Amino acid sequence: MLKVLSIDGGGIRGIIPAIFLTELEYRTKKPIHQLFNIMAGTSTGGILTLGLNKPHPQDPTQAQYKAEDLVQLYRREGQIIFPPSVWGRTGFNMFADEKYPVRGIVSVLEKYFGNALLSESLIETIITAYEIHNRDTWIFKRRRARREKRYDFKMKYVARATSAAPTYFEPARIVPEESQDIYYMIDGGLYANNPAMVAYIDVIKNYTNLAEDKCFMLSLGTGEIVKPIPYKQAKKWGLLGWAKPTIDILFSGTSHAIHNQLNIIFDTRKPNYQYHRFEVRLDEAYSDMDKASDKYLDYYTSVTKRMIIERSREIDEVCKILTA
Repeated sequence: MLKVLSIDGGGIRGIIPAIFLTELEYRTKKPIHQLFNIMAGTSTGGILTLGLNKPHPQDPTQAQYKAEDLVQLYRREGQIIFPPSVWGRTGFNMFADEKYPVRGIVSVLEKYFGNALLSESLIETIITAYEIHNRDTWIFKRRRARREKRYDFKMKYVARATSAAPTYFEPARIVPEESQDIYYMIDGGLYANNPAMVAYIDVIKNYTNLAEDKCFMLSLGTGEIVKPIPYKQAKKWGLLGWAKPTIDILFSGTSHAIHNQLNIIFDTRKPNYQYHRFEVRLDEAYSDMDKASDKYLDYYTSVTKRMIIERSREIDEVCKILTA
């Protein structure tokens, strides 16, 4: 059975799938990279995907980080990535620049990924981004990085590219290991905040006889946003007023659409195809992607653990499939 893991984008709310994956590792007694054949991630989901597949310096057959280590990444480094200020800038730059300077996230990615390469990822890895110079979707793949060195990038650059959400961070300027090319990337969440469909298309394209095989997909969200946008406020917004809400709508809208599409596709191909998605509903006050205080992280931890309890039997079924 081909086993696929997909992790949504969602900023600091990436702690939600990280906690869920910690539960999987606890129940199966195996690291995540031994449970799946393919992992796909966007933005914070891309950082998780890379982190769970970064080889250990002393044993390149094993992952350096467990899921619990990445839970701690959000707790220890969250306020470095998203410093607790109004906009991270002052004066006119408050409106003219991105919300946060990149030095925080760059330092964290350097700390966790060092000089590890995409081609060294433990299993097949798929990370989404968007290249703004050529105006094209971009998908980082371990397979392609191993085949052509000009598509091999340091993991920290891939992580920076996939998480460069407009209005939050400036675009990423990255270069491959063995090429003079320069790429300018922004967050893949603009077209695939839920990268499950990207992963599914990759499966269809690269794995033969799929129609006769079994395929299992686990899709993890970073929290369903239920915060309404009041009409009386929205109708008065101009370019500035719509900037951040538009990003949030794009991210949540694509996630919902892709989930609905894949749910239909997999449902028509049962029993050989199985699809599970785990998502929590967030209270209106906790729907932001960049609030990294203990108050927010404790809330995300609480709602995730509650979901794990409520869907424990389903999680046991997932673990049984993954370890079969």
